[in-house]
Amino acid sequence: MSWWEASEEILRGVSRAINAIDPGQVETLLDTLLYTKMGGKKALILGAGRSGLVGRAFAMRLMHVGIDVYVMGETITPAIGEGDIVIIISGSGSGAMSTTAAHMAKRLGSLIFAVTSYPDSELAARAHAQIRIALSPLFSMQKSSLHPGGRIEIRTISRSVINYSYTMGKAISAHLCVKGATPKTRQG
Repeated sequence: MSWWEASEEILRGVSRAINAIDPGQVETLLDTLLYTKMGGKKALILGAGRSGLVGRAFAMRLMHVGIDVYVMGETITPAIGEGDIVIIISGSGSGAMSTTAAHMAKRLGSLIFAVTSYPDSELAARAHAQIRIALSPLFSMQKSSLHPGGRIEIRTISRSVINYSYTMGKAISAHLCVKGATPKTRQG
C-alpha cells in the first residue's frame, strides 16, 4: 500500500467514525462544557495509552476555547470537585484506571462523560452521559495484519482511534466557538 492509499484509507476511516457518532451525544457534551466554562468549573481529561494521547490533544483544543482544563497525571492537575466535568476516554470502557476514576469522580459530585466503544461497559454505567465511538472491523489488529518480523502494516496503524478522535476534538472545539466559547487570545 502506498502512502497515498494509506492516506485515503485514513480519511475514509475518519469519515465513517464521525458519521457513526450520535450528534445528540456530542451536543450534550458541548452543552456541558459550556456550562462548565460559564460556571467557572474545571474539566479533567483522562485516558490510558492511545486514549490518553487523544485526551491530551482534546484538552489542548478545550484550552484554546477558554475552558479550564487539565489532564490526569500532570503535575499541575488540581483536585476535582462538585460540578466539574471528567471526560474519560476508554475504548473498552473496562480499564481499572478509567472505572476507578469514574467511581471517585462520581463520589465527589463531578459530571462524568465516557467516550467509549462499549455502551454497556462498566465505565458507561458509571457515567452521567457518553459518546459512543463505533467499532468497525477496520480496527481489529489480527495476526494476519502483521508483517514478518512483527511490524504492523501501515493499514493497521492508519485505522487507529487516534486518527478520528483528534478530528473529533477539532470539530468539538469549532462547535464550542459557534456556541459562544471564545478562543483565548495571546498577550503580545
